Amino acid sequence: MESTSSRPAACLRYGVKVVSDEIHGDFIRPGIRMVPFWNAVPGSRAWSILCTAPSKTFNLAALWTSNILIDDPAMREAFAKVMDRNGTGNPNIFGIDACRAACSCGDQWVDDLNEYIDSNFRFMKNYLSAELPQLKMIEPQGTYLAWVDCRNLGMNARELEAFMKQEAHLLLDEGEIFGKAGAGFERFNIACPRPVLEQALDQLRDAVHRLEG
Repeated sequence: MESTSSRPAACLRYGVKVVSDEIHGDFIRPGIRMVPFWNAVPGSRAWSILCTAPSKTFNLAALWTSNILIDDPAMREAFAKVMDRNGTGNPNIFGIDACRAACSCGDQWVDDLNEYIDSNFRFMKNYLSAELPQLKMIEPQGTYLAWVDCRNLGMNARELEAFMKQEAHLLLDEGEIFGKAGAGFERFNIACPRPVLEQALDQLRDAVHRLEG
């Protein structure tokens, strides 16, 4: 089995470029530290790209503004040429100011946001344990996405999707769209007010109880 330390050497040997999507990097649970790729792999700036954005953390997706960090001059020039050729080289001027303001003045917002999302994770975990013990939540270290193992309901992927939509009246991300291993799982977005999350879980509980008779 290849060791972690040998992977950068393999990237260099085979000319592999790494794009590290860190758009969810601000969403971390208590006691967890997010380490950017450039910090995790010293010397990787020459052959990697970091992608961040204020869109998730600060709900600024409509401003179409992202940060593409490229340290290598030749790679940065090549990227800029492709952006210009595709007509995407001119950023949204409102987005630039919003990104600057968010990153300069938004520390307290991020802290409060992570605290609220963490409380939603804990609420959901306790709710499922008490009301729907046949469903298991896989607790993440970050993001606002809760994966729930629904395989104990005994449904295939298509049946589970139909059940969530038609019986629980929930529109979720089906685990199978992320690969075969995700079949039987549902992905919940819990970046919402607590009453909305509680209503969704109540609907799920009632639907499962009706199913089980």
